[in-house]
This record gives sequence, C-alpha cells and structure tokens, in this order.
Amino acid sequence: FDPTTLPEATEFTSADQGGDEAADSDANANGVTPIVTLDPGENNPDIDAGVLHLYNLSGTVYEDTDTPDDDEISDGDGIIPGVTVQLFNADGDGNPTGVPISTETTDSDGFYEFTELANGDYVVVQTQPAGYESVTDSDGTDDNQIAVTIEDIDSVDNDFLEEEKFIEGTASPDILEGSSLRETIAGYKGQDTLTGGDGKDKFLYTETSDGVDIITDFTSGEDQIILSSIMEEELGYTGSDPIADGYVVIENYGSAGTMVQIDFDATDELLPKDVVFLEGVSDLNPNTDLVF
Repeated sequence: FDPTTLPEATEFTSADQGGDEAADSDANANGVTPIVTLDPGENNPDIDAGVLHLYNLSGTVYEDTDTPDDDEISDGDGIIPGVTVQLFNADGDGNPTGVPISTETTDSDGFYEFTELANGDYVVVQTQPAGYESVTDSDGTDDNQIAVTIEDIDSVDNDFLEEEKFIEGTASPDILEGSSLRETIAGYKGQDTLTGGDGKDKFLYTETSDGVDIITDFTSGEDQIILSSIMEEELGYTGSDPIADGYVVIENYGSAGTMVQIDFDATDELLPKDVVFLEGVSDLNPNTDLVF
C-alpha cells in the first residue's frame, strides 16, 4: 500500500489487532504488509489495510468579562494571545500522563489548534496567563486542565477572569487608585475618593457609617457596588428587591452623577443615608451595577 495516496488527515491502523485474520488489518503504520506467498492459481482476499481518520482539536483562550461570569464565550469577551497550551495523553482518571504530545501558543486571536490526532483520550493543559485566574467548569472541572475524548472533531475553549486584587483604606479619608486588573476596593471609614482603573471593579461597602465615598470612574455594566453586608447585617433585610421595597434609594443628579442611599425605615420618616456618589454617572443600572 502506498501511504502517499491516503486521504488527507488519515493514517494506517495497527496491524493484527483483531482475532480474525480475514478481517483485521495487515498493513503496519507505514502501509507495509508481511510477505505474502501465493502458489500458482491461489487467491488470498484477506490482505487488508485499516485507515483511521485523524482529527483536529482546537479552542480559544479568552477573558470572561460578563457579570456575573457566564462561563462561555460571548460578545464583548476579550481574547488572550501568547498562552502556552500543551496536549497530553490521558490516564484512566482523565489526568495528563507522560510528556506533552504537542505544545502550541495562542495566536493574536487567542486561538490554538492540535492537528492530526487519532481517536483517544487526551488532556489539554493551559498555562495560566499572568494577571488572571481560571474559571472552573468551562469544559471540565478545572479550566487549566481539560480532559477530552476524541471521537469526532472537538473544540475546547478556556476562559479566565482577570485576577482580583483587594485594595482597602484606613479609618481616615483615603485616595485609593486601582490598576488595569479586576479589583475589589473598600475605603472603609472617612470620605474616600476611589478610582478603579481600567479593570472591572467591585466597590465594597460594609457599614453606612463609613462615610460618603466618591467613585470617579464607575462604569455601568462593568463595575459593581457591593451592598450585601449592609443589607444583611445593618438592615436585616431578607427580601429580594430592596429598591422596590424602599431600602435602597437611587438619586440621579444628571451629568453630575448618581448618589446611592440607604433608607433604614423604607419610609419618609427618616432621611436616607448617603453611601456613595458615582461621579459623572447618569445611567446606573441597578440590575447589573448593585449587588445586594
């Protein structure tokens, strides 16, 4: 048999793997069979060559930018180039075994591909990019290590979140500035001025007595105000919609910004307590921007 005439992305199977000589493959990986001797007039119809289809395994390494993280590629998610991705054979428990079969690096579109793979069990292992943390349960239990059984063309995507950094203030007024990472910022006591930076940030509030903070760069749909501690511990709130119930008040001042307030009695008897002013924000979306 001439292996150069095989269909693209195929290879010969191993020889003599079955118990039926008339049915199993006789050609080796190079397409060569043992010597066959025929007597005059004899016919041997059982010299066979099995061919396997080979598959490609590919995927994308991306930043999951949705809030909450939806664990799938969607519009607006960022791609991560330059990530090392290795392919291993898998043991019976779906763990990598031996040395890498192949190593690839994601291109400018976050894409990687392993080509001409035979049916079998593999593990795709991604090197976690600097400044990110992995998201579990994207295509497997640990997104840095994904077990795959190839029975057809497969695609394995890997998603990461920007690594979160915690920035906290003191008992005095502070000026706190974030970076390009995803950060949780808590000013605590005093009137603090908070700037999240380029990342998707969370601004944490644990007490209404912390003082009225100013956030200079809040981006609706990306950043979030965390009020769950105040709602649970100070108000004892157990409902599902504190805005509709009157405990959280949103005061919009047009282009100047938006104030988030807490109303302890949900009535007009006590004035609401100012918690944080979002400078320049006129489009606050309570469904995505506030966490209760």
